[in-house]
Amino acid sequence: MVTIEEVRDLKEKIRKNLGLVMSRVPEKTRAEFIEFANGEFAEDYGMCLHYVWECFKHYQQVLNTQDTKLDYMITLLKNIQSPKIEALKMPKMLGSTEREVRKE
Repeated sequence: MVTIEEVRDLKEKIRKNLGLVMSRVPEKTRAEFIEFANGEFAEDYGMCLHYVWECFKHYQQVLNTQDTKLDYMITLLKNIQSPKIEALKMPKMLGSTEREVRKE
């Protein structure tokens, strides 16, 4: 039969082995993370970290997708051979005359 003391020791070993210790975290970031975890995840720091990590991965995916779209659009614009685009005049600046714009 298992004693209560053995169960406590086992719980303590599990807690020590599964815990996550982070150092060199700025105080403001630590305080904000703890406040967020306490409010949104009932002090479950593991689930809060999981949520933040998933949001980061999603953000990276969106950012990469936007980069790819932007690269594609730039390539399309570079490949367009349109005399209309090359002949466009620079718009006048507020308060300047057409003559001043042409000089620059």
